[in-house]
Amino acid sequence: MLYLSEKKNNDAEIMFKETADISKKCDYHPLHFRAWIQLGHIARKAGRNDDAIKAYEEVLKLEPNHKSTIEVLANLYDANGKKEKAAEFRKILTKPKP
Repeated sequence: MLYLSEKKNNDAEIMFKETADISKKCDYHPLHFRAWIQLGHIARKAGRNDDAIKAYEEVLKLEPNHKSTIEVLANLYDANGKKEKAAEFRKILTKPKP
């Protein structure tokens, strides 16, 4: 997180990509999805919405009910003009929990 606080986004992106790649090769660990969240955050801040969407989709593979990721994805799809996809994610947020 130090890289992000010092605005070294390129270094942070490399570090989080390495962590995310490792997470695909080994058993689930609670911190793996956080690497994908950070990759999404970096891509979103850089205006790379498609890369951000890919990263956040990986988060949902690991944590399918991660509310803030679902919200971010809805907003990203909306910003990319994919209103139907955005609506799908918003519907998940409003679905009553059993």
